[in-house]
Amino acid sequence: MTGPTSSSIDYDLYVVRSTGTGLARSEAVGSSESLTYQNGTTAQTVYIKVMSYSGSSTTSPYKLTISYP
Repeated sequence: MTGPTSSSIDYDLYVVRSTGTGLARSEAVGSSESLTYQNGTTAQTVYIKVMSYSGSSTTSPYKLTISYP
């Protein structure tokens, strides 16, 4: 995920279950985040969650790219 280069914007990226339980996360400083998640042997639906960190912008745009084998 890439976002604006402003130093005041900090997004975090998560992969979660429908219940909100976390499966993977990227909480680096800034608006660019990257993570890898590999599902186990049982298929499940997962969701991607993007959150602004501690008062950072909730309206600045970002670009999210997903790869699937």
